[in-house]
Amino acid sequence: MAIVKVVTPPEEEPVSVAEMKLHLRIDGDAEDEVLAEYITAAREHAEHVTGRRLVTQTLEVSLPCFRHEMFLPASPVQSIEAITYRNMQGEVVTLSADDYQLYANLEPAKVSPVYGKSWPAILHDQPDSAVIRFVAGYGDATEVPRSLVQAIKMLAAHWYEHREAVYMNGTANDMPMATKHLLALYRTYC
Repeated sequence: MAIVKVVTPPEEEPVSVAEMKLHLRIDGDAEDEVLAEYITAAREHAEHVTGRRLVTQTLEVSLPCFRHEMFLPASPVQSIEAITYRNMQGEVVTLSADDYQLYANLEPAKVSPVYGKSWPAILHDQPDSAVIRFVAGYGDATEVPRSLVQAIKMLAAHWYEHREAVYMNGTANDMPMATKHLLALYRTYC
């Protein structure tokens, strides 16, 4: 089972508090902190639903073993910083970048050994037998697709205006349908 963690979070959100206040038609600064929290939560939700990272961030995926082709759990992938593994003696070794190939143009991106090579023998069954550190995201906030920005605004606004699930016709609606449709456009499948 893969374990994914954020090593370096994004330096900014794809939606600023000022943009969110304009979207909600809010004057004043009293709700700025609450809005910032909703924006972050909406971005994290969008990333979870789509399998993408929106603003550049560094992630690590820990695996119990190497697989011939390893699909990375976030798109778009910009680069791989390092691949480390535990050798048969249990020592952590960094794999040479000449030994693997990143296919960043695929969604999800994948990593595999270069032609003629294979992954090294590793100490199996440790949750971190192989660790891939990589950079993912579209870039800065201005490079995030506008429909994803709109989905974040809509979801953050919904949460701001409705502090709990909205019931309509006996059904709980925790997210506007338009937001679901916008996020579905960017969902990655493995």
